[in-house]
Amino acid sequence: IIIPFFTSFISPLLPALMRVVGYDVESLPISNDVSAEWGLKYANNEVCYPATLIIGDIIKAFKEGRYNPSEVAVGITQTGGQCRASNYLPMLKKALVDAGYTDTPVISLTFGDNLDNDQSAFKIDWVKMLPIALRAVLYSDCINKMYHAAVVREKEAGMANDLRVVYLQMGAELIEKGKSKELYQYLEIATKEFNSICNDIERPKVGVVGEIYLKFNSFAQRNIVDWLVEQHIEVVPSVLTDFFTQAFVN
Repeated sequence: IIIPFFTSFISPLLPALMRVVGYDVESLPISNDVSAEWGLKYANNEVCYPATLIIGDIIKAFKEGRYNPSEVAVGITQTGGQCRASNYLPMLKKALVDAGYTDTPVISLTFGDNLDNDQSAFKIDWVKMLPIALRAVLYSDCINKMYHAAVVREKEAGMANDLRVVYLQMGAELIEKGKSKELYQYLEIATKEFNSICNDIERPKVGVVGEIYLKFNSFAQRNIVDWLVEQHIEVVPSVLTDFFTQAFVN
């Protein structure tokens, strides 16, 4: 199953998370201008930009010969909300058919039962998945916050990114080994390590708000977060935990 890239903080953990429940998943690389061009060709310029990029990512992966369209499936999340949260599935199917990939199934990772999407061959053991997924999201969010606080205070350029890569890789390994409860212990160590690379200096803080994909995906927001970091501004990042828990508040 190939899935589109979402964010550099949760996407590295998703393949391990899906392998826990028996599925071989690969996350595609982050979008680029080629993704946008393919998305415009096989969707249209009136759909939202995230939909354009995600459709383009899938088509690009096949056009570049990285996957055999008859040997993979395309996976996409569907929450049942407005806009693309319900419409990605038919849009992706139409795009694949229009591009000539009629043998590639599109499967929906649906949260809840509010979408009528019969997929007899694709079932998620949510009892097994949810506790692990919750730990993965919390872990990812914490690394996200630590990274953005550290990257504008790091004693040596690149140290924060090195720690980010190391801890996300270790997190994926723990999840795949069935040791997701140990993620919390790793966060305690990560806190000390991120603190150790920081100078004690004040930085102005800025939050980036807006549509979820644009907030999280650096290509979709044209690297505005990286630009702010280059100006020595601490970005207060959006986190996925808030996105999921807001449903309970609502």
